[in-house]
Amino acid sequence: AVTGRPLVLSLCEWGTGNPWNWAAGTGAMWRTSTDIVYYPDNPTMTNILANFDKSLHPAAQHTGYYNDPDMMTVGMNGLSAAQNRTHMGLWAISGAPLLAGNNLATMSSTTASILTNSEVVAIDQDPRGLQGVKVAEDSTGLQVYSKILSGTGKRAVLLLNRTSAAANITARWQDMGLTTASAAVRNVWSASNAGSFATSYTTSVPAGEGVLLTVSGTEASGTTYEDTTSATTPTFTGVTASAAGTKLIDITYANGGTADRKATLQVGGQYAQTLAFPPTGSATTYRTVSVLASLAKGSNTLTFGASGTAPDIDAVAVRAVPGTNG
Repeated sequence: AVTGRPLVLSLCEWGTGNPWNWAAGTGAMWRTSTDIVYYPDNPTMTNILANFDKSLHPAAQHTGYYNDPDMMTVGMNGLSAAQNRTHMGLWAISGAPLLAGNNLATMSSTTASILTNSEVVAIDQDPRGLQGVKVAEDSTGLQVYSKILSGTGKRAVLLLNRTSAAANITARWQDMGLTTASAAVRNVWSASNAGSFATSYTTSVPAGEGVLLTVSGTEASGTTYEDTTSATTPTFTGVTASAAGTKLIDITYANGGTADRKATLQVGGQYAQTLAFPPTGSATTYRTVSVLASLAKGSNTLTFGASGTAPDIDAVAVRAVPGTNG
């Protein structure tokens, strides 16, 4: 029956068929692994981290299509408040669906404050729709994840300490595609501004926990490739990368319709990903959608293909997300 409410199709085969390669455009979200916990067991950080790791397929996540590492166990027996915050931070940095698996009727005020923290939810729900990626691991288990946010020079950053001892972790601006110019840092969970820092920011992270930050800096330069043909879904050749790795691709397009239009994007011989392009208001009004893609060193080919009525794709802008470990 018609309800007037949007319906979300979630695909669940626990990641056995690599749904990140084919599910976008079929469903809005897809499970990437088994459950975090099975009744009557309690959740553990080991299982939470395992599901987080298995959900990291950034090329598949964009414009309304999401990797789903399972509903959250925030507030369930067995997790401390600090572990609950780390769990919520992991899901936020990965842009995962925020499905609360705890008992909402009996949850504590602490649990409620974690689940409803507006800054954390905003990171997860950022309209750019991208997944965070690991950009550094200077020592084993001391990891830096960066999520590109809407706007210019905006990043969410998770400093994750998987070791058994407190340790300093450094986030470098260049690793996340910013320049070394001074950037403003905010600690999200404490809702406090740490200050402005040139080049990088270092802080101590307790054992087994994460520190969630936002960073406002200066975007590094990229290269724009204009479509010189009349095709609505063109092919861009000679897209150059100085090093192999993850790149941010901003796609300029027009969609004069009233509903999302779809197109596929294939980079080299990789799987073609289905992208959604929301209405722009008219056929001559242009907006951008973003996607992360893995480019080879040297020259690359980006091929767009129609999937039904396609948007009019006008240009792509490519920027590096360098990292320090590839």
